[in-house]
Amino acid sequence: MKKTNITAMAATKLTLAHPFWAEVFYSMTPNACEKDEIPCPTAATDGRVLMVYEEWFGKLTLDEQVGVVAHELAHKIFLHMYRRGARDPMLWNFACDYAINGMLKENNFTLPTPHLHDDKYKGMSAEAIYQELLKNPPPQQQKQSMESMMDLADATDGKSKEEVEAEVEQVKQLVERAIANAKSYGKLPAGIDAGTIDAYKAPKESWYNQLHRYMQSLSSSAYNWARLNRRTLKTHGYFSPHILDDSLGLVRVYLDTSGSCFDKAMQSNFAGHLNAILAECRPQKVIVSYFDTQCYEGEEIQAGELEFRPRPQGGGGTAFEPIFADIEESEHGIPDVTIILTDLCGSFPSHTPAYNVVWASIMDGEPPFGEVVRIEE
Repeated sequence: MKKTNITAMAATKLTLAHPFWAEVFYSMTPNACEKDEIPCPTAATDGRVLMVYEEWFGKLTLDEQVGVVAHELAHKIFLHMYRRGARDPMLWNFACDYAINGMLKENNFTLPTPHLHDDKYKGMSAEAIYQELLKNPPPQQQKQSMESMMDLADATDGKSKEEVEAEVEQVKQLVERAIANAKSYGKLPAGIDAGTIDAYKAPKESWYNQLHRYMQSLSSSAYNWARLNRRTLKTHGYFSPHILDDSLGLVRVYLDTSGSCFDKAMQSNFAGHLNAILAECRPQKVIVSYFDTQCYEGEEIQAGELEFRPRPQGGGGTAFEPIFADIEESEHGIPDVTIILTDLCGSFPSHTPAYNVVWASIMDGEPPFGEVVRIEE
């Protein structure tokens, strides 16, 4: 990989016609790559380097080259390499590309064929598009052809939280200067001003979508090495195990029924969303319990019977220690994940459990462990 001026003409036209992009482009290092030096056989970025497959890029028209450069710069502008989190890398890349390409087409950029674009995603954030792709993933044949378009690297791997925050702040300042510069020329691109500001905020999405995504990230495939998959011997030259399933095993759900917490309407609302989430994540068993200063027996829901209707018990104070004692003493064993619906107003255990815990809370708070999902009432 070497520094190159192959993007020089495209960068010149881009910055003259669209001054917003100038400062962003010059914050990047353009590199020409051989095919085996780049994640995909087109162009890619990690937010610092703008990589282009030299042979492919050189065959594009100048307008297509301009579109490619703008596309990679947009990944940095919208912080896509920092916003992935636990999402599936391929679907996240697709979602980001749909979001970017819609904005570029709105600004009359020319993109080489093939590229990802669908008018139904117009104006949607990458996070929102990702949720749609989870519900309706592309067919396998289309997905395989789309894999060659994966042009986005995760910029958070191996870095501390402080390092990532510093890099994000640098990009924010860079883009703010670029916006001010473009405004002075009266040439701010459509979809940049409000869209860019929104990109720097925590995405506003329903709490149950956050919980849904987290639950999906926990789903893992089980493999059976006693039954070998002979198809991979032909396709890849080696045996692989059969996949048994991709479902969660045991999920424990605890509903806070202390006097300070939920009314009947809120519990019903939570139950409805929980049914939908668990139906898609397909746990083998769900055990729902209630608690205030002690735990109360609830319902066991087997796979395929995910229809939960709350029947709350309790009404006293709030303590979280009994939940973890209940799990440790249970004959059902350790769960894959425990979801606690609460207001976080209670006492916590002194030790961190060795399993996944999600606090679905209607109030802000910082429990000593676990994942927090903030419920908007």
